[in-house]
Amino acid sequence: MTPAKWLKHKQIWFLGIILSLTAFYLSYCWIAQDIQSLVSGFIFISGAGVLLWKKRRNFKLNRDIFSSIVGIIAIATFIFSPFLPLQSSTTLPIFFFIGMVGVGMVAVGGKRLKQYWRELSLILTLAIPGSNFFIWWLKLMWLGYLVKNAKFWLLSLALTLTPLYLHKLDVIEIARFVSNHILAVAIVFWLVWQKRDEIQLKPQRYATLLGISCIAFVFSHIFGNAGVWLQILPLLTALGIALITSGFSGLKQYWREFAILLIIGIFGAFKPQIEENFGLATITAQFAHYLVAKWGIPSVRQGTLIIFSPEAAVEVTQGCAGYRQIFWVLEIALFYVVLFSSRLSQVFMVPSVAVFLAFIGNSIRVFFLSILVSAGDRAGYVYWHDGKAGDIFVVIPTLIFGLFCFYLIKYSQSEETEDYQNPGLS
Repeated sequence: MTPAKWLKHKQIWFLGIILSLTAFYLSYCWIAQDIQSLVSGFIFISGAGVLLWKKRRNFKLNRDIFSSIVGIIAIATFIFSPFLPLQSSTTLPIFFFIGMVGVGMVAVGGKRLKQYWRELSLILTLAIPGSNFFIWWLKLMWLGYLVKNAKFWLLSLALTLTPLYLHKLDVIEIARFVSNHILAVAIVFWLVWQKRDEIQLKPQRYATLLGISCIAFVFSHIFGNAGVWLQILPLLTALGIALITSGFSGLKQYWREFAILLIIGIFGAFKPQIEENFGLATITAQFAHYLVAKWGIPSVRQGTLIIFSPEAAVEVTQGCAGYRQIFWVLEIALFYVVLFSSRLSQVFMVPSVAVFLAFIGNSIRVFFLSILVSAGDRAGYVYWHDGKAGDIFVVIPTLIFGLFCFYLIKYSQSEETEDYQNPGLS
């Protein structure tokens, strides 16, 4: 069908009006920086779209002049609502609901509007104030009651909550390395995509209730001061989506995804406690001082302080102790273990190698800075300590660890090939 013929269909025009009003609403939320309304709008409008799509074959226009006039006035009221004195973040969803009612009246008239009460009720849900757990639970329960489509829940919640969570991390700067969280989420999506044709979608009533409770908990915390809870929200999100779409019996098919998200949750929650209670700064200072002594530079170590003269010294603080580098590479190592390790020896060896390489890399960094301080090169010290150049001491150990993992993968593949070709020798 050519585009000209498409435009002759009145249904296409009404679809365009609906999409335009939706774009207006989401744009208003974005301009007002109302992230909560933006996210909830995307989810509930998507749910209404799923319900409307199911009725597409039975959609018939049945208009009358009075309903059309009232509908046009309602649509115009929403479009110009930002310029009205009563407009606010609280009233905007109400005006959006009025606009959608107007679209329905123009399309099918006032008498037949009741057949779309489900879709309109989801739009009206956006106007319910409050962001606590109970309110979100009621909203999502209503959405789950009306939209019994597992793929909708899987896609809409995942695509909505993931960027919202990463944005939250970036804004409040809880994560030292947001990139590891991005990597973890990317791995989860990749794993799900790889087995997309094998996923068992078998929703169960009680599993759905528990899953909706998990998602409601996530929503109620991600918009407020989540604190330590923020670190486990990805895991709770994945658990909620899995329960809604696959039930209790289908959870085991996502064990790798849960393990990846559990890793970043544990590290995110316990990083501060580890940094406070483990004296890595002293160990780093000892090793760096050992390298300085082997280099032939006269120095004395006092705790975390490496002294070259009364005017020149290097102090290994908690921030320079290497926690960031070690956590960074260790998380990657655990991702590797979950994805590729099939032997118990690798479960212990791979993380150990990661910690060793990260520690050595940071210790060499402290050693290099110590040489600059002992030589009186203040500009060089600032350049390598405060600038981006110091990231090379993170990049190189990471690259070496990556080559190590690549070797393990190739070695495991060659062993599997030999076992397959010589089954009787095993």
